[in-house]
Amino acid sequence: MGLAEVGLRVVRGPDWKWAEQDGGAGHAGTIVEVGRPGSSTTPDRTVVVQWDAGARTNYRVGYQAAYDLILLDNAPVGVKHPSHICDGCRQQAIAGNTLEVQLLLRL
Repeated sequence: MGLAEVGLRVVRGPDWKWAEQDGGAGHAGTIVEVGRPGSSTTPDRTVVVQWDAGARTNYRVGYQAAYDLILLDNAPVGVKHPSHICDGCRQQAIAGNTLEVQLLLRL
């Protein structure tokens, strides 16, 4: 499933409709399980998130063409993103914390 993997940090995405399950807008969580084909509890194109606020549940990352989450880029300073292009200046290979989020993309 695209970029979704255990350990990634996430926040609300464009199709979020789950009220305050995450603890409120801007609160982060961690992907603890990635969906797989044939699973009845965590189907393909879904993930389970453990929110810092305490809740733990499934979210869509392409399931039913919906994206409940976006990745939180919390990279430490000094990290270089060689293939990343800045939305503002269009410069490629940004160094440091990009302070942005990215959609979880389908394969």
